[in-house]
Order: sequence, then structure tokens, then C-alpha cells
Amino acid sequence: MVKLYLGYWVLQHGAPADKARVENMIRFSEDGTATDLDRRYPQAIPEVIGQFVLHETHYPGFWGNTTTSTEDLARFTSAIVGDPLATPIINGMRTASPVAADGYKQDFGTSRVPGVVGAKFGWDDNRNVHATASFGNGFTIAANTYGAASQLTSDILGAVRITADGIRNSGRQPSPLEQQILNFVPVQFHDPARQAIRGAEDSVANAQLGL
Repeated sequence: MVKLYLGYWVLQHGAPADKARVENMIRFSEDGTATDLDRRYPQAIPEVIGQFVLHETHYPGFWGNTTTSTEDLARFTSAIVGDPLATPIINGMRTASPVAADGYKQDFGTSRVPGVVGAKFGWDDNRNVHATASFGNGFTIAANTYGAASQLTSDILGAVRITADGIRNSGRQPSPLEQQILNFVPVQFHDPARQAIRGAEDSVANAQLGL
């Protein structure tokens, strides 16, 4: 998922030719492009971490080993949705390819929530960890599951329900995995209690994701 952070910095400070690569890096989740940009701009992710105060994101020197959290992802996505600078990132999320550059399907998790119009997909090299960050009209949502892509989809669809007022908690007792989900939406779109779903397992939501 940290391709989002990397791409934002490149759009701010990168060479024009590198800025032109960001949209497809997001659309197709291109690892090769991310590795090249990370090598060219090793300061990129650390500076975005500071700029957006991403307390749960840590860069050890390589984008693929960076850890982040659903909270940081949701806050960052919410912050850039309306930012003209981030238009290539948002366009890449809106037009995410059904199949990533490595052949993996991008059709799971928060992207399946009704009302979502853009998503970024992530998974680890062994495809045992999956995460997504998505946005719709007036909301952003991010989730992480230690399990298959289908499990993430099941977790997220079981944890939210859609009403006339927007996304809300399903009303049932959330599972530990569901407590890794964090929504950042305007008050009119969710129960205030939804913001407090930060259980003991929330720290486990930090994952090394091979985006």
C-alpha cells in the first residue's frame, strides 16, 4: 500500500518523466516501478510519513519492507482525495486494473463495498496478507486481513452495512479481524463509535505488504 505514499512524493518533487509513471504504478500495482522510484528517491516515503504524520508507518530503507496501518492509510487517502496534485493517484485508483502487473486479481476487500469508486490493493509476497484502501462520495475506508483475499472481502462486507445515510457498523459484535478496519468518513455517514474501533489487535494491522 505504500506505493500511495511513494507516488505522492514523486508527484510533488520528482522529475517529470517519473511523475508520468505514478498513475500506472497505482493502476497496475507495479512493483518494478516502485523499486526504481524508491531507489531514485530514498527520501520520498520518510518525508511523506512526516508530512502526513503517519505515526504507524515505518520505512526501513526499502519500500517493499515498509510497514503501515489501516489508520494511516485511511487518513492519508482521505487527505489526498481532493488534492489536485494527487490526481494521477486518484485516477489510478479509480481505474485500477482487474489484474495487477504480476498477474494477481485486484477485485477484493474494500473495493467491494457499495459506493466505492476507487481502490488500491495490496498483498504480501506469499499472498497470506491482504489490504485495501478505498474511497467513495464522502468516505474513505481501509482494511487489512491476515488471510486470503476472499477472507478480507468477507470480513469487510460483514463489518459494514449501507444505509441511506452511508456506511455504518453492521451492528453485530465485530470479530478481531474486523477490529482492524478503520473508517474515516463525515459524521453523517457513520456512527461516532465506529471511529473508536481500535482494539488490542489493531497494532497487528501493521503489515509488510508487497504492493
